Amino acid sequence: MDEIEVLARHVRGTDYASLPDDARYSSKLAVVDLIGVAIAGSTAPGCDAVLNTLGAWAGPRSSTVIAHDLSLPAIHAAFANSSFAHALDYDDTHELAQLHATAAIIPAALAVAEETGGVSGKDFTTAIALGVDVAARLSMALRSNMHDGWVPASLFAGFGAVAAVAKILDLSAEQTRNAFGIFYGQSSGNRQALLDGALAKRLQPAFAAMQAIYATNFAKAGITGAARVVGGKYGLAELYAGGKASREEITKELGQRFEISNMSFKMYPCCRGTHSAIEGALRIVKRESLDPDAVESVAVSVAPFTFDLVGSPFQIRDNPQVDAQFSIPYTVAVAIKRRAVGLSDFQPDVVVNDAEVRRLATKIVVRPDLHRFDSETDSPRTIVRLRCQDGREWVERVATLKGEPKNPLTVAECVEKYRSCTAFLPMRFSADKAQRLLEVLLDLERVADIRQVGLCLAA
Repeated sequence: MDEIEVLARHVRGTDYASLPDDARYSSKLAVVDLIGVAIAGSTAPGCDAVLNTLGAWAGPRSSTVIAHDLSLPAIHAAFANSSFAHALDYDDTHELAQLHATAAIIPAALAVAEETGGVSGKDFTTAIALGVDVAARLSMALRSNMHDGWVPASLFAGFGAVAAVAKILDLSAEQTRNAFGIFYGQSSGNRQALLDGALAKRLQPAFAAMQAIYATNFAKAGITGAARVVGGKYGLAELYAGGKASREEITKELGQRFEISNMSFKMYPCCRGTHSAIEGALRIVKRESLDPDAVESVAVSVAPFTFDLVGSPFQIRDNPQVDAQFSIPYTVAVAIKRRAVGLSDFQPDVVVNDAEVRRLATKIVVRPDLHRFDSETDSPRTIVRLRCQDGREWVERVATLKGEPKNPLTVAECVEKYRSCTAFLPMRFSADKAQRLLEVLLDLERVADIRQVGLCLAA
């Protein structure tokens, strides 16, 4: 039996009562976090173009567009909300799977739940937990043997979105397996847009969310999909991982361990690869009360993959926000100057006009350490060496970050992040509206119909 069949049965057979307490807790935090991030990202560069395009297309307007006075067909609302959620690169990650999970999964499930009606908060929570579980297990099995150019946030999170939507639609195990097989024909995503600083980078989970809705609805209508999605001659293991996948990871402790409990939530609105460097710099400048003008140089040592993503000298190209989000020199310069890194630091006009940050960024050099890899949890993932003009020097080694499973966010910290996100758009999302939405989300298991969430999400 192919592992995709096992996953389909897992999706069909799991209900809220069978979720461990930690999976329920983590699912709720993931929803609060993702929706807050999507609200903050709803006016990011490119979002208006997405909405203008989607809004011109016809269809029943059943699903809410986050932080807008607008509803769209479920498939288009999912695309829009997913693009918002990923726009600021503030959405969650799964470290072992190297995966942004919920940016595709939650928007797809939310849009379809609104369209369907009568989907309870418990059923929605179950769908999210299953979606992340499927996405993370597939990525953990395959990712280490794949080319680094593939993007798990669309490739594997798309399978997770299929699982979540299949649960919302109450598909049978056979229909769910067919939906996985149909989606496999659309699974894709690569990092070239990231390296080129293109806005298309933030749309890749949105394409996965949209294709997941297509796949599940086609399966519901009777279209069949590939059956041997993992182990077939042209299945995921062979085609994407050269036959070297750790396929046992897909079903290991299935139904007992839910990978949503191993999610990491971000403390800074930029690529995860920058966070350890930010943290190291912040520790030094806060502890030593350093004046930014006293800094002579900063050397940052990271794993080779991290260097490829975020280690180049800072330069402003067509999309300043993207350039800043994916730059250790920029983000560390912000940390040194402002002793904090927040949403406003990545606004395009701030990125372009802050000459002092750009000057500091030229003093920051990133080097790949060929002897250290991100997967080595017992060694520092980043080393920051800061030298002052008077000869003083400090070295900070960063191994873990706040928000990771070993140092998780509390509910209060998650709420604080949510409030900072909603406060970022005070004219569009008032404090009263944000509080009403938060109360509903924190009481998600008692929500009778997810449409109640949709009513709170509109601007």
